[in-house]
Amino acid sequence: MIQLPIGDVFDKIISFLSEELREVFDAIREGIDAVISGLEWILSAPPFWVVMIIVAVAAWFLAGRGMAIFSAVGILLIASMDLWPETVDTLALVLTSTLISLLIGIPLGILSAKFEMINRIVRPLLDFMQT
Repeated sequence: MIQLPIGDVFDKIISFLSEELREVFDAIREGIDAVISGLEWILSAPPFWVVMIIVAVAAWFLAGRGMAIFSAVGILLIASMDLWPETVDTLALVLTSTLISLLIGIPLGILSAKFEMINRIVRPLLDFMQT
């Protein structure tokens, strides 16, 4: 049976890119780290109950009373188990990844709608990622 050294090829490609584009990747990492640190600071600066009230009020207006109660009880349980710092870290990561996805996805979607060539490139990639 024929064995293709796909792993070796990708290892070499990743090593090459890591060495040649180190400054670019470092700049991207520093930017992402700054956003994550900022969100962690914003979420951890007030006591948990202030964040709980803000989330509950937002949930009330966006989804109704039941979601507000559910959100408040959930945050209260998290805090009662001393998991608030870990929750803040996780929330900062999720919010940052959501922001990055929106910054990439919205312009790419607009370009795909306006230019058929871009749509022909993006559509199979999206189909592949969805599978």
